[in-house]
Amino acid sequence: MPPQNVGEVYGVVKAYTTRVGIGAFPTEQDNDVGELLQTRGKEVGVTTGRKRRCGWLDLVLLKYAHMINGFTALALTKMDILDVFPEIKVCVAYKVDNELIPHFPANQEVLQKVEVQYDTLPGWNTDISTARTFQELPENAQKYVRYVEEYLEVPDTLPPHRMFRRLSLLLKMPRTLKKGNYLETKPNPPWSRYVSPAGVGETLGRIR
Repeated sequence: MPPQNVGEVYGVVKAYTTRVGIGAFPTEQDNDVGELLQTRGKEVGVTTGRKRRCGWLDLVLLKYAHMINGFTALALTKMDILDVFPEIKVCVAYKVDNELIPHFPANQEVLQKVEVQYDTLPGWNTDISTARTFQELPENAQKYVRYVEEYLEVPDTLPPHRMFRRLSLLLKMPRTLKKGNYLETKPNPPWSRYVSPAGVGETLGRIR
């Protein structure tokens, strides 16, 4: 049964890419960029405390995830980690043997050999951690969100902010209020942007 038959399908992804352990990681930045993403994002394994590998957002990988899961909306988390970058790269294609490949490779050996094709977007050089609506994001941050949305052809991309080290989600759906162990839905103007009171994982895990 396709996920859409269950209801809305929210993909949750960081505004950059991380990985723990060995394996192919096409957009990994084993340099000052990766170190800055790791330190600003506090990217460490919960159990081991080992530093996560970090890199630019991989839209080829996300498009494959969208094909499999059929997202009706995408939540971009930790966008404020990118606040300090004058330019932000996003992976838009893979090449193998100097030829573009039209899909995400199923073979790890091929994935290890891909040459990443990037688009470079202007950064916003502004602290967005206090933004509470999409309109409060600086123009270049809004453009970043829209670029991801248009590339993936996901109907709505929902940019969050970080607040007191917890992720809050700007969802285009009725406002939810926490009540006990669950979230109670309250009417809002249809498809209005809002900031939920709970963290991303808590919000998505408890919406009924």
